[in-house]
Amino acid sequence: RDVVGVMTLRGAMIAVVGPSHDRGRVWDDHQGILDAVLGGAEKQAEMLSLQHIQNAAQRVIRKFPG
Repeated sequence: RDVVGVMTLRGAMIAVVGPSHDRGRVWDDHQGILDAVLGGAEKQAEMLSLQHIQNAAQRVIRKFPG
């Protein structure tokens, strides 16, 4: 893994999610997606990924309006 890339992604996520109660939910989302992928549940992984992206988009819009 590219350590710089991982740290950049982590920093970006922290900037968007912030130090809030949402952070735990975000990591739980990632775990659920990974579990579905590793378990071969493609449709579930797809559904969880789409929900996660939609939720993330809404957080970005709220945090950075206009």
